[in-house]
Amino acid sequence: MEKFLSVPIWAAGVIVNYQLVPCTDIKVIEVGNQAGAATATTTTLFYGDGSDVVITHATVGAPSATNSGTQFRQELQIAVVEALQSSWTNPSLVFSPTFQVSAIVFI
Repeated sequence: MEKFLSVPIWAAGVIVNYQLVPCTDIKVIEVGNQAGAATATTTTLFYGDGSDVVITHATVGAPSATNSGTQFRQELQIAVVEALQSSWTNPSLVFSPTFQVSAIVFI
């Protein structure tokens, strides 16, 4: 059974739509873009079929002694696990991250 996260997309302080992001076959979730550049505003999901999903979100701030820079990734990983563990009658889980998402690009 395919599972999805339903992610709100924000613009000008309001939710403009929800985007479904597949949870099945994710191999790794990394901070940064698909080119491997670490950024405080993107997180990438890498899938077994070679496709990627790049999520652009509000900044988590630069890594420092008090900021791991991975808060969005951690929230996303927890939501993916929760979605995959849910009943087959619940194909999607609404993911409401602390950091507003402004774009989701499927590559």
